[in-house]
Amino acid sequence: MKYCGLTKEKGRADRMKWCCPKVHMVKGKWVCDCKEPCSTAKKGRTTYTYENMEFRMFPGIQRDSDEWNSLYKIRTSIERAINHFKMNMCIAGRHTRNHKTTKADVFLAGIASQLTVIVSYRMHCPEYIRSLKPLVV
Repeated sequence: MKYCGLTKEKGRADRMKWCCPKVHMVKGKWVCDCKEPCSTAKKGRTTYTYENMEFRMFPGIQRDSDEWNSLYKIRTSIERAINHFKMNMCIAGRHTRNHKTTKADVFLAGIASQLTVIVSYRMHCPEYIRSLKPLVV
């Protein structure tokens, strides 16, 4: 299905219109180039989605648009930062279920992270702030 714009009608909620991708206009008439017609309608199959539907499936922004690309650049960088935080703080993939052990792991990871920042600052190497490994090697 291809995006055909936003439909605004009196007395109805705004909705997004999706049309058959093989439908186009020829001499003022709609023509569907499907081998097996997807619908008996003149314009082929048409589907509407509402903005309040499931946001993972219908995000409200047309995919592959400039708005989509700029939003998801920000989102992926945030996801990477969260993942980096979880990995460095040893929260992701922990092997214990004991609350005290987990708490100790988080405190020790925080101390190691703080130590990394202090050492990289003293060495005048801000590029090593996020990782202890290059400092040790």
